[in-house]
Amino acid sequence: MPLAAGDTVVSSIAPGWVGETLRGSGASVGPFTTTETVVTSFTFTAVGVARYRVIAHQHVRSSVAGDTVQLRLRREAGGTLTTAGTQFDTINQGCLTTNLVAVLLGTFTNVSGQVTVGVTAARLSGTGNITMDGFSTAASKLLVERC
Repeated sequence: MPLAAGDTVVSSIAPGWVGETLRGSGASVGPFTTTETVVTSFTFTAVGVARYRVIAHQHVRSSVAGDTVQLRLRREAGGTLTTAGTQFDTINQGCLTTNLVAVLLGTFTNVSGQVTVGVTAARLSGTGNITMDGFSTAASKLLVERC
């Protein structure tokens, strides 16, 4: 809602879109198996008093139907995400040989300075090779909002 004359701003940290990253056509990650792999990330400057919401919409498939892949939302100080980053959401997704969509949602606060958020993935069970896909008509997304 826009401010009008006489309105009071309680915080200089307005809620809303911070940024996003898309993995579109031809930008697949993988294949990988049981080694946890960073599949997407986004770096921004966080303000300690703000709460951030991260939404990840990821296309995942396996070379073998029935595998399970574990996806994690992670955050880490600085400009690089690793598998040692703080986990703040996880999902175990059963896989087909066609793409399924996995959605992760997490929030965090009390972080200041440059921070990188993203998704890591690894095959939790099964024997196939996991691939994270992106398509021109259905990109895999990572969205960061201040809330």
